[in-house]
Amino acid sequence: MNVPIRRLLAVVLVLFALLVGFTSNWAVFDATELEAKVENKRPLFEAQQIKRGRILTADGQVIANSSKEGDDESYQYVRRYPLGSLFGNPIGYSFITQGTSGFERAENARLTGEENE
Repeated sequence: MNVPIRRLLAVVLVLFALLVGFTSNWAVFDATELEAKVENKRPLFEAQQIKRGRILTADGQVIANSSKEGDDESYQYVRRYPLGSLFGNPIGYSFITQGTSGFERAENARLTGEENE
């Protein structure tokens, strides 16, 4: 090989090594920082694939449940409130675009199965 091509190859290899190094550092060591960023939509997509538990009244009437929408490959669970806004203030809401509030927020770990009873 002639000298200019060797230099170009060396520069390309160094740049590639830098790219791999910085990407690995970013993805492995700064993962918690990346996950906490507001621009990161991955937790929202993951939350859409978790079926939240039902919320029942004392007499067993369903006031909040989750229904699956989409096919088996690209599905999401959508929160439904069969009685509308009747229990809106104490129950709150759980929507991907608006977050959670009220009972939905306070009992999020139990509703998503992160905490066992």
